Amino acid sequence: MQRRSYIQISSLIVFLSILTILIELTAYYFFASFYPVLGIASFVSILCCHILLEKSSTYEACFTYILLTVFIILTVTVLTYFSADHTSFISYSHLLHAIIAVNWLVPSVHCFIRYMTGYGTRINQYNAFYRNSSIIFLLFYLGILIYGSFAEDAFPWAYRAVIWENTANYTPFLALAKQIEDYLYRIIPLRDILIYLGARILIFVPYGYFVTLLTRKKSRLLKHLLFL
Repeated sequence: MQRRSYIQISSLIVFLSILTILIELTAYYFFASFYPVLGIASFVSILCCHILLEKSSTYEACFTYILLTVFIILTVTVLTYFSADHTSFISYSHLLHAIIAVNWLVPSVHCFIRYMTGYGTRINQYNAFYRNSSIIFLLFYLGILIYGSFAEDAFPWAYRAVIWENTANYTPFLALAKQIEDYLYRIIPLRDILIYLGARILIFVPYGYFVTLLTRKKSRLLKHLLFL
């Protein structure tokens, strides 16, 4: 009986994952704007995640659903990006990256809220879900850091060129000071400074959170060294 239940849940996970991908790619194909596509993707993810939690009573099923949807959309993104003539049925755009983020973020937030509020039936194995979901995030996070650090002209919107281009900068807040100076002389708008600060907050907040979490039982010296 238990084996049959596992088979049913596994089949449901696969079915909902395929259904999610089909709906997301259909919306991606017919809508040019970000908002309807991401709205549809978010709604479908929440609905499917809710169904899995109610049917399986475990967060593990929801993690498997997240893993499948993220992997499939990531595969589609890579294939469309590296297609030889860029004439595939699904064309590449940055919206695919946003769909990947939605497929991870929305179910994770839904499960977190469900766990914190204790709504509905009791769901088990949240700690394992949180650990596995964090591993997915860290893999993408490290990939983005490596790409942004070594790829040429990576994320040009996140910063503007400064006078020490192609040189190392070891002075704290030097780039920010330069941008503030340029703003005071009306060379750049305030928007450039806000984008610069916002991008770096998004980059380093996860780093600070996970360093604090992983070194909570370690010496303060190690923690301070990692924060340097």
